[in-house]
Amino acid sequence: MKVLAWFAIAFLAFLVITGPAFWGTIQENSQQSLVIESQMAQIDKLKGELNSADAHLTDEVNRQVASARTPLEQDLKAAQATIAQLQQQIDSLSSRSEFEQRMHQNLDQVASRINELEQQAIDAADDEEINLRTQIAVLQTRRNQLEEKLDSLDFFDAEAWQHVKQELSADWNELSAAIPAANLGGTVNAVARLNTLDD
Repeated sequence: MKVLAWFAIAFLAFLVITGPAFWGTIQENSQQSLVIESQMAQIDKLKGELNSADAHLTDEVNRQVASARTPLEQDLKAAQATIAQLQQQIDSLSSRSEFEQRMHQNLDQVASRINELEQQAIDAADDEEINLRTQIAVLQTRRNQLEEKLDSLDFFDAEAWQHVKQELSADWNELSAAIPAANLGGTVNAVARLNTLDD
């Protein structure tokens, strides 16, 4: 019993001596825990604000990019359309230039044929000479008219091109049909090969 009494007295003395420090440590740890929890809450709040700001910034960047991209896309489409139009004009000019060149070649062939007919007229009898001179006059007149029309055309007028081409082709067919059927030789064969102007 005495041992227990002394043990109880020693334990109470221990509590009296260490109690304040023990409970102070517990209280201090509790306060530190509250501070840590408060700081964690602030960190979480800052994370939320940062994420919100990041999302807003991303949306703003995307909006500005889309806003800037729309005019650029429109400019690109306009440039592509212009390039396509220019390419069509180049192709059309190339076709018209070839047509004009072939037509002049045809007219040169007709001029050669007229010279041949004039030479035949010199050596022909009177009746045949009169006939040849008449044919020569018709050919020369039609050739000159077609050449003047060809030289006066605006081959850069894309809208009128098809109409012009048809008109010139009809004039050429009329001219080539007027070439005499007799004594045609190699020249008219060359003219006939050039007769198809719509290719």
